[in-house]
Amino acid sequence: GPDMSKLGTYEIQYESFDDFANKMTISRIVEVQDTSAPKLYIVNDTGRIELESGDPYIDAGATATDNYKGDLSSEVRTEFYRITDGLKEGLTEKEVSAMQIVGFVDPDPAEGYTEYLVAYTVSDGSENSPDADANRTLRVIDTSAPVGEMLPVTSTSTFVFASEGDTIFK
Repeated sequence: GPDMSKLGTYEIQYESFDDFANKMTISRIVEVQDTSAPKLYIVNDTGRIELESGDPYIDAGATATDNYKGDLSSEVRTEFYRITDGLKEGLTEKEVSAMQIVGFVDPDPAEGYTEYLVAYTVSDGSENSPDADANRTLRVIDTSAPVGEMLPVTSTSTFVFASEGDTIFK
């Protein structure tokens, strides 16, 4: 019979004999298919992650297993999106690289945070993908006060006012 652990097409032959030893052969084609989706597991899944603006983010990734192919972790693809007004905007490779080195630097001042979505996908080669999304949500906030210092005022100091009717005083 067909090896159900290996995908492929198999021919099965059935033989039958009557009381006079006459033989009859019937063939049947059986195709073993993979119709089960792989399973995706987010590493260190804690729901939404909050990050301080400027903190680098290194994604822990996701793993995947399949009933026929086994470990598909090396096949998991990761996409990064910025969420604005409920719409997803894909990040460029440069933005993702900067995020991992210098951190997220663009919290939306109007909202007080910027939200990102890390989406994981995988396919098992038999056109099966997980039914449910495997996503991680990142919320980048800025709670750090600005850092600066007051320089001493001298008779040659220049003041610039950035408002209506700007004036420069010396």
